[in-house]
Parts: sequence; structure tokens; C-alpha cells
Amino acid sequence: MPKRFFCSDKHHQHINIIKYENRPFNSIEEMDKKLISYHNEMVKEDDICYDLGDFYFRGGYQAGNKHYSEFLRQYNGRYVIVRGNHERSNKIIDSIQSCTMYLSNISILCLHDPINANTKQDLVLHGHLHSKSFVMELHENNKKSLLINVGVDVPAWKFQPVEWRKLEELYTQWKVGKIKAPIYDKKAVKEYRANLRNKR
Repeated sequence: MPKRFFCSDKHHQHINIIKYENRPFNSIEEMDKKLISYHNEMVKEDDICYDLGDFYFRGGYQAGNKHYSEFLRQYNGRYVIVRGNHERSNKIIDSIQSCTMYLSNISILCLHDPINANTKQDLVLHGHLHSKSFVMELHENNKKSLLINVGVDVPAWKFQPVEWRKLEELYTQWKVGKIKAPIYDKKAVKEYRANLRNKR
């Protein structure tokens, strides 16, 4: 039976992500090789992996000179890329904006930036925040959803993709009150980002 995996924010070829996130790699070459190895240890050819954005960094002094396809073809399984902010410039032509699915009777929204999340689904899987979040609650329209960050920089994931059963277990524990998640304040995040833009 094929398994489903989720990940985000690999940032292949992005040299400064090593410094920004204190990744335990000495070079982008080592980082790229290890991320592929960690993936292939878990994901088999019949499995599917949903990458929720920022797969690859293109352009500028921080980037390497390889094409993203050189990395994609080394990954086991069927690989689906959901568009992140770096996908706007890295010319990955087969990424999608977001996707929804039902697994284990749980409605799921997959996207890159949680600022675009809503409470129409029970569970939102996202990236973008790197190591700055793990699980959060979104409260909107008298409903709440659980947000889980599947980015590789989340310490719990150890740079590996996350198999669906782990995410289902987290959701189930949250649903019965065993996990207390902080509230994700979209309004405050939007104001913070607007202030950052105004300072530039």
C-alpha cells in the first residue's frame, strides 16, 4: 500500500538557509545530498510526497547554479510541489497553488504560507515558518482548525518528510485535548509583515 508523505522548505541550492536555520551542514552540496538521502530512506517508489513549497532557491548571490530538475529526479516516489514564495522565481513549471484531500475522514488543506489558511478544513498542513512553529490553532468564523508545520527545519521532523500516520496522530491528540496549541493570529501576522515592508 503506497504511503503519503509531506514536507516543505528544503531550499535546495540556498547557501544562507544553512546560517538562517542553523542547519547542520557545511555546504550547500552537503545539504542537498543529505536532504535527498533522508527522503529516500523513508519514501519508496510507489509512495507519494507532497512538498509544500520552497523546494529550490534560484537566482542571486545566495543560490547555486544547478537546475531544480537535477534534484527532483533523484527523489524516490511521486513528487508533488505546492507553490511557495520561491516558486515564483525558480521557474518550477509543474507546481500547484494548493490542494485539498480527505485522509482518515479528515479534511485537509495543503499550502505553503499559513497566512492563506482557513477553517473550511479540519487540518491545515503548511510550511514557510521553518523552525518558528510546530502546531497552532486557527480560529475563524466560529470554527477552529489545526495547523501543522511540515517544514524540514521543525526539530521533530529531523529534515525528513513526515508520513501521514504521524500527522493523523497529532491531529487526533489535539482533537481530544491532549495537545494544547497556540493560536495563530493572522491579523497580527499581516500587520507585522506590513511593517517590515514599510521599513524597507
